[in-house]
Amino acid sequence: MDGYKHPSSPLRMKEEIEPEKVKCSIEAIDDLRVKCIALLLATSGLGKGEVLSLRKGDIDRELRCIIPNCHSGKTKHSGISFFNEEAEACLRKYEKTLSAKEGERLFMIGHEQFLRAWRSARGKSGVYMKPKDFRDFFSQEMGKRFVPDRYIDIFQGRAPKNVLAKHYNPHGIEMLKEIYDKANLKVLN
Repeated sequence: MDGYKHPSSPLRMKEEIEPEKVKCSIEAIDDLRVKCIALLLATSGLGKGEVLSLRKGDIDRELRCIIPNCHSGKTKHSGISFFNEEAEACLRKYEKTLSAKEGERLFMIGHEQFLRAWRSARGKSGVYMKPKDFRDFFSQEMGKRFVPDRYIDIFQGRAPKNVLAKHYNPHGIEMLKEIYDKANLKVLN
């Protein structure tokens, strides 16, 4: 087995996700809760399951920071991410609709209910996008703004892979917030 090498896979070129399509998709969502989820997906880089499992205590309002506590493992962790002013405004509007007796979870929505609202927006906008596309959009847009991959990995909850990122890269919350804010990611404006 010492001489065995895995064949390298060919480079697969991904199509750019047009920001205008993301904007149209989000604006077509009628359900405020699903619109808020979509904005968090597009501006935080978290996955659908991570956003849906957020608890109210996972969000730091002062820093617009999300520290989900949903999983940990060798390659995937609960990382830290942030969200922009657009997502913040939507989140504040959504939270006003919550009753005091609601549970600890931020988004109480079933899978089918989420899919119905998503499909309805898809039909209304004429733009076919999956929730995962919003995570890809985040990565794409942060890369276009020259945010180093190691920070995009942290925002998306991936464990650092290379020596520099693992051992020599500072990961303080204030520094990560500064990097996120410098990127100035906008979705709706």
